[in-house]
Amino acid sequence: DPETLSMRKDLARRAREQMQFLGRVVELRAEGKAEDAAELVRLQTGRQRMDSIRSLVQKLRAHEQYQLSTRVALFEERSQRTDRIVRVALIAAIALVALAGMLLFRHIYRRMEAERAANNAFDLLSSTMDNLSQGVAVFNAQRELIAWNTRYLELRGLDPARVRASMSITEVDQHSAALTVALPGGDVNTQTTPLATVHAGAAFDAEAVKPDGTVLSLHGRRMHNGNYIMTLAD
Repeated sequence: DPETLSMRKDLARRAREQMQFLGRVVELRAEGKAEDAAELVRLQTGRQRMDSIRSLVQKLRAHEQYQLSTRVALFEERSQRTDRIVRVALIAAIALVALAGMLLFRHIYRRMEAERAANNAFDLLSSTMDNLSQGVAVFNAQRELIAWNTRYLELRGLDPARVRASMSITEVDQHSAALTVALPGGDVNTQTTPLATVHAGAAFDAEAVKPDGTVLSLHGRRMHNGNYIMTLAD
């Protein structure tokens, strides 16, 4: 569905922007610039972006509900359960962002309050990622895993117990289920050619087939700070 794919790409882009914003807040805190960090949050840029993410998620959900209305009853039941989770997560996210913004505005000169608000915002983003229908993983400039959501683990067939921060992208491929990636030059199996070698850290768009026949849409993009974000959708 081209419209669904377009909205998912837009959602992933906004999520990346929010991660960059939070990363900047944390970076300022690490540099001892508590006032600058608090000023960033007080401007409510992050909250406005989260509102736009909520609006887009709601639009995406409505579109997917229309598409899923023709499917079997079991799939419809699972979709409704996902909707409830997303609604609860969004309500909690809005409350936490509002609370963090209020605390930072009232205690702009208090270092501990600023750090706590930044940590809450990071936890919020992690929670939001876990409720996306896409699988998302972020690697740093050294190609080490720094962030991921549950959906990414599910789509790649990864055991959560074996996944850790700073895990190399090669290790992620080694522990993942094999994929047959369709490329212009022919199909590539990740058992013999790791996915990290296929995209080599560059922009990447392709389709892949899991051993069970599930077709995945793969997208990889390098971020401005050198990080690399990969998204998967079935």
